[in-house]
Amino acid sequence: PEIVRPGETGLLVPSGDVDALTEALASLLESPARRREIGARAAEYAHANFSSRKAAEQVMEIYREILPARDSRQF
Repeated sequence: PEIVRPGETGLLVPSGDVDALTEALASLLESPARRREIGARAAEYAHANFSSRKAAEQVMEIYREILPARDSRQF
């Protein structure tokens, strides 16, 4: 639930709810266009938010916040 945007980048169903899972899968099987759209949005979202570049930028931001600003050229 922290990553999936329901209906946009994927589908969420309650844990253990077989009927909800069956319904979600059936809706995707019935609509190839919807599958492609959700898949494309999910890939775009993942690349934008979870790439190695994004992770490195987030780590560097943490370092900038916690380390003394002696010489900004170090980062």
